[in-house]
Amino acid sequence: MKNILVTGGAGFIGSCFVRRMTNKYPEFNVVAIDSCIKRNILRLLAGEGCKITVVPATTSAEDILAMK
Repeated sequence: MKNILVTGGAGFIGSCFVRRMTNKYPEFNVVAIDSCIKRNILRLLAGEGCKITVVPATTSAEDILAMK
């Protein structure tokens, strides 16, 4: 499975981008890097069926690339 990496994906603008990408490319998983998790936004994205994985901003590039 391919990933789309989004910085700030749990924020307002980032979540709109995540929603658009998951609608346009349903075969992709979105990996969002965010420094502070906005639970309500993530709950809405999950409720809409968005495939999203949120990781802390301190996650290394190697760990993100190893995600499946």
